[in-house]
Amino acid sequence: MEDVTLHIVERPYSGFPDASSEGPEPTQGEARATEEPSGTGSDELIKSDQVNGVLVLSLLDKIIGAVDQIQLTQAQLEERQAEMEGAVQSIQGELSKLGKAHATTSNTVSKLLEKVRKVSVNVKTVRGSLERQAGQIKKLEVNEAELLRRRNFKVMIYQPKKKPNAPSGPATPKIVPLDLLPETEPFHLKPESVSDRPAFEQMPNPLPYYPEPGLRSTPEEPTAGGSI
Repeated sequence: MEDVTLHIVERPYSGFPDASSEGPEPTQGEARATEEPSGTGSDELIKSDQVNGVLVLSLLDKIIGAVDQIQLTQAQLEERQAEMEGAVQSIQGELSKLGKAHATTSNTVSKLLEKVRKVSVNVKTVRGSLERQAGQIKKLEVNEAELLRRRNFKVMIYQPKKKPNAPSGPATPKIVPLDLLPETEPFHLKPESVSDRPAFEQMPNPLPYYPEPGLRSTPEEPTAGGSI
């Protein structure tokens, strides 16, 4: 809006003396001369009033135009403000949704962290048990190596007892020669030699042979298990 200043210039009227002017008072002849053109001064006064009225109307038109422009600008600003309010409300809605999503995510993360803690505790427990088992396995390996080095394996063979057959006739006592009895076997004071082979590879000692009564050998024929 342009700044319009109103400048009103008052012209001195012909026929009225100027109050601000200082000078000698006019004489009677001069007063008569000044009173004669009184009609022309009134015309000039009417013209100056018309000019001032036109200036006032033009200023009023400019003021009305400026007011209209201000009202239009104010309406545009109100529309922009309404749009900004809508945008702010939408942003607030998005922020509320984001807050809810953040809360859900934080709950999920806390649950995952709790599960990870439980898994880590289980892993530590399993690791400790595995370490203990590894220590036990190492001890067993050391014991096995020591046993293999000493070769202290003892094999005991258990044979089932044979049931005696029922005799078909009257039982006859077995006659065993005196030289084949176990008491007559020579007693060796020499200690038995320890073999380098394991006990399960060594052959057992042969059992003594006791011949049947009907198969007793004669003095001339030596038997396989005894002497003459």
